Amino acid sequence: MLKGFLNLSSSLDLDWLKKVKASLIVSLLIFIVSLLFVHNFAAVFLYFFLIVIYLICTCVRSRSLHKDTTIGITDVIVEGCFSQELKVDSIRIAVLSCVLELLTVVGCKSPFSLAAISPARILFFYLLGSAVLAVFRLFKIDFDLNIKLSFSKKNIVVCAAIVLCALLASALFGFIGFSKTVILASVLPLFACTGFIICFHDWWNRPDLFTPLAIAVVGLGIILVFPVTNLFSWDDQIHFHNANSFSFVSEAETTVSDRMLENLFEQDAGFSNNAALGKWPISPDNEWGRGAVESLCLELNHQDTAATLCKETGLSTSVSFQSLGYLPSSCGIWLGRVLKLPFSFKFVLGKLFNLMFYAFICYLAIKVAPCKKYLLSFIALLPSNVFMAANYSYDPWINCLTLLGVALLLRLITGRTELKCSTYVETVLVFVFAFAPKAVYFPLLGLLFLIPSSRFADNRQKRIFESILLLFGVLVVISFLIPFIASNGGGAGDARGGDNVNSTQQVHFILTNPLSALGILSKFVFVEFLNPGFINSIATNIAYLGDIASYVPVFSYLPIIIGTAICILDSNDTSISLICRKNAIWCSLLLILTCYLISTALYISFTGVACERVAGVQARYLTPLLFAADLFIFNISCHLEQKRCGRFEALSLLSSAMMLYLIMFTLLFSRCFG
Repeated sequence: MLKGFLNLSSSLDLDWLKKVKASLIVSLLIFIVSLLFVHNFAAVFLYFFLIVIYLICTCVRSRSLHKDTTIGITDVIVEGCFSQELKVDSIRIAVLSCVLELLTVVGCKSPFSLAAISPARILFFYLLGSAVLAVFRLFKIDFDLNIKLSFSKKNIVVCAAIVLCALLASALFGFIGFSKTVILASVLPLFACTGFIICFHDWWNRPDLFTPLAIAVVGLGIILVFPVTNLFSWDDQIHFHNANSFSFVSEAETTVSDRMLENLFEQDAGFSNNAALGKWPISPDNEWGRGAVESLCLELNHQDTAATLCKETGLSTSVSFQSLGYLPSSCGIWLGRVLKLPFSFKFVLGKLFNLMFYAFICYLAIKVAPCKKYLLSFIALLPSNVFMAANYSYDPWINCLTLLGVALLLRLITGRTELKCSTYVETVLVFVFAFAPKAVYFPLLGLLFLIPSSRFADNRQKRIFESILLLFGVLVVISFLIPFIASNGGGAGDARGGDNVNSTQQVHFILTNPLSALGILSKFVFVEFLNPGFINSIATNIAYLGDIASYVPVFSYLPIIIGTAICILDSNDTSISLICRKNAIWCSLLLILTCYLISTALYISFTGVACERVAGVQARYLTPLLFAADLFIFNISCHLEQKRCGRFEALSLLSSAMMLYLIMFTLLFSRCFG
C-alpha cells in the first residue's frame, strides 16, 4: 500500500519539495499550537482529525480539478496548500472565527469581558470552519444540491389554504376545550402531505421531497407538543448536557434551568415540579396535561439568569471526536443563546436543528441512491428515527449519514458515477463522520471492499484507495480506544446498569475468561439481539413513551409487513445486480462483527461483572445496519408491470408516512388532549 502511495510522486524537484516541507511544517505548527491551548487528550485528537480532513480534502479537490493527469502528488499538495483561493479562504475563516468567538462571549449569561475570550475556542472555530469548507468544496464537485420546486400560483394558494385550515382546526377545537397546540401538531402532517400530493401531480416519483417533508412536519409536531422536558427520549438529559457544553466549546456555563434538564427527578428552587413532570413511566391511563408543560416553560425561562450561573473552567469535557454528533443541536443552542432567546425557545432550537439536519441528509441520501429509494424512505421514516431526530440525541446523526454513505457507495458499485479519488474520499468521509459518535460501527467501512475490481483503473489505483480507507479506519479505531485509555481501562462504568457494574473488572473477566465471554456474547447476539421479535421494536418502541405493540397489538406486525413488501417490490435491474453470494457473505460478516462490538461495548460499560446476559442493548442500535442488510443480504427481487409501478410507489410512501403518523399520534398526540 505504501509503495503504491509513493508511486504517485512522479515529478519531484527541489522547489516543489521545499514547498511541501513548508506545508507540512505549517500543519505541524497548527497542531503544536492546539497542544498549548488544549490539555484534553480527546479534544486534541479532534483538533488533529480536523487538520487531517482539511489537508486530505484540499489535496484531493486540487487533484480532481487539475487537467493534467500526469501531475504528481507533490504538485497536488503544493497547489492545494498554497493556492491563492485557499489563502483568501484562510483569512476569511480567521475573521469569521473571531466574530463567532465574540458572539459566543456576548451570548453568555455572565457579564461581557475580554478576558472571557478563549484562544482554544477560536482555534476550534478556525479548524472546524476550514474542514467544513474543504469538505463542502470537495462534495460540490460531484453533488447537485439544487432542489427544484414549482412555485406556481396554484401551489402558493394550496400552501396558504393548508396553513389556514390547520390554524382554523386548532382554533375550532380550542373552543371545545382541547389544546390548540396539540390539535395543530396533529393536523399539520395530514394537511402538509395532502398539499404536497395536490401540488405535485407525479408526487410518487419524488420520495426525495416527500420523505423530508413528512419527517419535518411530524417531527415539528413532536417538538410542539412537548417542547421542554427530560426523560422523553433515550438519555435525552445526558445528550442535552453534552450538546449544551459542546455549544460553548470552552468555559461552558450552566444555569439552574440547564441543570433542571440535565438531571432526573430533581426539583430546584423556583420550580413547582421536576423536568420529567412526574409522569414517567407513562401508562395507558395517564393523560398528559399541557398545563404542566406550559408552567415548566415559564419557570425555566424565569430561572435562566446570570444570578444562577455555574461556570465550568477550561475546555469542555464534551469536546471530542464523539461530540461531532451533537453539532446540529449545539448550533441551535448556540444561536438561541446569541439571540438572547428565552430558555424554552433555545431548547427548542436545539431540537429543531437536529430535526432539520436529519431531514436534509435523508433528502440527499434518497436523491443520490441509484436504486431502492422507497426502501430508503421507509427506513428514514421509521417512527423511532423521526422521534429521536426531534429530540436531543446523536443517533439521528449516525442513522442519516450511514444512509447517505451506503447511497454513495451504491453509486460507486453500480457505476452511476465515476470512480475517482474525490468520489471515493467523499464516501469514506461520510462513513467516518457517521461513526464518530459510536465507533463500534467502524466495521461497516468494509462495505467499500464490495466495489468491483473492474471499477478501478488499475491495481495501483486500487492500492491507493485501500490505503486511504486504511488511514481513516485507523483514525476511527483510535477514537474508539481514546475514552477507554483515558479512563484507565473503563473505570466504574455506567451506574444505571446496577451496583455490580465495573468496566475495569469486566475487561479483566473477558481477558481471563475469553471462551466464557465469547459464549455469553454469541448467545446474546444470535438468540436475543438478532431475534425478529426484538428487531421489530425498531419501529414500535418510542423510548419512554412506551411500545405501541403493547397498546395496539396490530401495530406489532405492521412495520415488518410494510418493510418486507417494500424491500421485495422496490427492485430494478440495478438492485438485482447487487445480488451475489460473495456480497451477501461479506456483508453478513461485517454486520455480525458490528453486533458483537455493540454487545461487547454494553457488556463492558452497562452490565454487571461476569453476568450471563448483556444489558442495555436496544433494537435501535441495529438501525444503521438495516439498509446495507436489505441491499446485500435480503435483496429479493420481484418485477412489477410498468403500469403498476406508480401504484406501488405511491402506496409505499403513503404507508410509511401513515405508519409514522399513526404510531406517533397514538403514543403522543392522543394523550395530550387534556
